[in-house]
Amino acid sequence: MDADKKTFDEFMDGSKFFTIPVYQRKYDWHQAHFQQLFDDIKKIIENDKPHFLGTFVYQQKKNNYVIVDGQQRITSLVLLAKSLCDLIDDEELKEEILGRYIKHSIGKGMKDKCKLIPTEYDRDVFEKIMAHDDFNENFFSDPEKSSVMYRNFIFFREKISEREYSPQEIYEAIQKIDIVRINIETGENPQEIFESLNSTGLYSHSIRFIQKLFAHVVGLRRSGNTLQKILAGN
Repeated sequence: MDADKKTFDEFMDGSKFFTIPVYQRKYDWHQAHFQQLFDDIKKIIENDKPHFLGTFVYQQKKNNYVIVDGQQRITSLVLLAKSLCDLIDDEELKEEILGRYIKHSIGKGMKDKCKLIPTEYDRDVFEKIMAHDDFNENFFSDPEKSSVMYRNFIFFREKISEREYSPQEIYEAIQKIDIVRINIETGENPQEIFESLNSTGLYSHSIRFIQKLFAHVVGLRRSGNTLQKILAGN
């Protein structure tokens, strides 16, 4: 397992796909969560300082990053970026944000495909949000409008439309989000790790969780312990 500190911007950069595996629960962040995320963005703008969002645990398979922990945060940030794209007039900036967080702009068989691939449960409404440059609520059915995915997207649109901060300021704030990315080894079972994270109550914002994972990286790699064994030791 390898772990290092990156910006969210660096994590999303390049020819990667981020897949939410079938064993993950559906996207279920509610207003308190995405209000907190937007408040974090505001703090970054006001204080002009980076903000640590948490860890992203994944298993890399070539250019496919299977997200073990971090689904709610990566999905919310992509929705925020898409809301921003829909409401800015600067076409150059719009294309930059699209290419950085939302869709691949180049690559054989990759151009215009979404970087994030949600679970099947969330995929239809997510892809519909990502597909249209000009948002129109008539594109969505009533059940789709009642989904957390749609409501979160509308929340961000409304916040950005208030124009408390410029699109450029919000974009620059997203670029200052820090994360710890943790790439688990091929031999580890990502579903078991996901279940361990949930059953032990160790969430990605937990200092104890991060300390344990870094302990594995710097001190326990030689011992033959797997991440599952470390988590089971709580």
